[in-house]
Amino acid sequence: MGEATKPKTLLLALALLFAACSKQPDFARASVRELILWADREDADADREGVRLAAAALLERPVEAVWAECEVMRKDADPSVRHASVDRLGWLCSPFLRDQLSDARAVAIEAMLIDSLDDKDAGVRSAALFGYGLSCIARRPLAAADVVLVRIREQLVDPAESTRYSAAHTAFHLGPAARSCEPALVAALAVESADSVRLMLTSALGGIRAQQAASVQALIGRLVDPVEKVRFAAASSLGSIGAAAVSAIPALRVRFEASGEALDVRKATVRALLELVTTAAQAASVLTGLLQEQALYEDHEQGLWIAGIGRFTLLAPNSEPGQRAIGELTRISRGDDLSLAVPAIAALARIAAASPDGSLPAEWLAALRDGLALVQQDVADGRWAETDDDQFLLEAFVDLVRVPRFGVLRGEIEPLLKRLADDRERWWICEWAQRQLARLP
Repeated sequence: MGEATKPKTLLLALALLFAACSKQPDFARASVRELILWADREDADADREGVRLAAAALLERPVEAVWAECEVMRKDADPSVRHASVDRLGWLCSPFLRDQLSDARAVAIEAMLIDSLDDKDAGVRSAALFGYGLSCIARRPLAAADVVLVRIREQLVDPAESTRYSAAHTAFHLGPAARSCEPALVAALAVESADSVRLMLTSALGGIRAQQAASVQALIGRLVDPVEKVRFAAASSLGSIGAAAVSAIPALRVRFEASGEALDVRKATVRALLELVTTAAQAASVLTGLLQEQALYEDHEQGLWIAGIGRFTLLAPNSEPGQRAIGELTRISRGDDLSLAVPAIAALARIAAASPDGSLPAEWLAALRDGLALVQQDVADGRWAETDDDQFLLEAFVDLVRVPRFGVLRGEIEPLLKRLADDRERWWICEWAQRQLARLP
């Protein structure tokens, strides 16, 4: 054997040895059961590439075949087999695969996950709870079975970090249906040391729309968490809670004005303040800072900045920062960039609608209707990204409908809002649309 051939031969031998040791099946020919078990391998020696390939191969198999095998495996005596089946059932109901299931099949799988919450193995119960949480992303229930709520409270104090995360994850996606877990979430957040779990607990309090003062205080405390993502989640959750979190306004303003704070956290505090601020004095104070922030927003985020100053100006139009904001909105409304001009016009139109003698120029209304048509088309095509400025535009139309002299008809906006209010996959948009429908005269 030549010297040049030896390295190649050695490499080939090592590759064959590795393949033999990895004991990977031929994923294209493997049974559904083998693929489910491979995809759930979590031990330290697991072949990560094999796990990925197995999960990918499962996507190529008929959903009905995967579901049927999971149902058989769920009754196996081996807890690792049951765990693998429950884990896969959860993914079947997730937003990634949910559209491949009939509604009846999805409901049946959710029932299996709930049944597995009573499994004698703690790991299987945790996997079932996480899987049920995944199913709630695509189909948020209006109520939760008692066993789900019991398992959330139990698993929030589990020694395993992944189990506590699963519990908080499911509470978040259950939303208000998990509100009875509020005291347990607050108690868990007070002692949690793991960053990922603390992040999910903080998010969960917003997801369930917590209403207790203890929850608000816990979230205010997380506004100074050492982890940026947790501070972001705290601000977002306070905004989600709404009126019950008005006591957090001073802390949010401090965080917004904090020197060196991450821009994403500052933006989250603005969104929260938009939901909480109700007085002209508060709005003027926030406006002062926000008017200085425009340069910090990237081009694709300018719409958020415009919607922000528009909403705060609505509350304090006659204040000094309010007048400066109106001037800035007017300047932007005359620009050539319609992605900025339309939200600026929407802000000015909302200010006009709030004034007894406000006027609505014909060119403004035409631009707003053009913007609305684009949103309607995006929604119809299933590609609407629910941006802040688009929501602000639709809110502007609701305001204009409420002012008869502007001649904007209810039928121009109501059908779109009704469609969004039926969006079970994006429950946050569903809730927002329902609030806008309630504002229509």
